[in-house]
Amino acid sequence: MGVRDLHILIVVLCFAILLIPVALLIWGKKARLATAKSYMEMARRQPTHREF
Repeated sequence: MGVRDLHILIVVLCFAILLIPVALLIWGKKARLATAKSYMEMARRQPTHREF
């Protein structure tokens, strides 16, 4: 792998990482709605306070 190929790989990885917020904007609300019931169940099981 040459220097040119390495730079291309880095640019592609950065572009993929920068697209994550776009995916969250599009599908984030659907994901939150789909997991809301299980989240509320897990939150209900948590103690109201923690002692250290």
